[in-house]
Amino acid sequence: MSLVHFSAKAEDQQLQTIKVQSTAIQKQPGVDRLGAEEIARPQARSLAEVLDVLPGVNAGGSPRPGGQVINVWGYRSVEQVQVQLDGATQVFSKYQQGTSFIEPELLGKVDVIKGAQSALYGNGGFGAVIRAETKSVDELLMPGQSVGGFAKIGRQSNGGQISKSVAAYAGGGEHSADILAYISQSRSGDGKTGDDLTYLFSGGKQKAGMLKLAFRPWAGHQLAGHGQAGVGDAHALGGAQRAGRGALQF
Repeated sequence: MSLVHFSAKAEDQQLQTIKVQSTAIQKQPGVDRLGAEEIARPQARSLAEVLDVLPGVNAGGSPRPGGQVINVWGYRSVEQVQVQLDGATQVFSKYQQGTSFIEPELLGKVDVIKGAQSALYGNGGFGAVIRAETKSVDELLMPGQSVGGFAKIGRQSNGGQISKSVAAYAGGGEHSADILAYISQSRSGDGKTGDDLTYLFSGGKQKAGMLKLAFRPWAGHQLAGHGQAGVGDAHALGGAQRAGRGALQF
């Protein structure tokens, strides 16, 4: 009697690697963001009107474009609500009232940080910090173009307000430098209230301008800066409002 032994060697088997990934949704409480599409939809005339669509935020102040303020959760003074444009804090030397003279069509995004969420922004952000950023030249240019611009004119029947603005820009990603220039002017008389009474001293004049430059000396490096200036003359004693600000970014 003989015994036959069979043996089998199991082959080493390597299972396929399974990767499991998860992306945490990080949303800072009390922060709202508007993109270019949301900014353009209401066809607003000022930054304050752009933000009027957000919950807990509304435009207030006078009917003058340069006299509007942003009310966030009941906070509205410049000491409580800080407004930044491309990193530069918007300040006014008269009445401490106003938001920004920028054309909403030039804005690429706006963040509203409600409450004292961070100490990064310094004084003036106890009620809220509003961070607005203008579009880049690439975002403004039509496909395949390196030079562009637009002009706008509007009229408001109440008070006969006439507003004009012109912007020109050139450059783009294929060039080593960008330039964006913008000027605006508005003029109006005294408006009427809802019961057809004259709103005394509600008229005035306003001029503003902005220049934004960017230079890319090497790939992955950019030196950018911008400056703004604005002046408004209201129909009231001492009713002049002037502002100037700028920022330099690397």
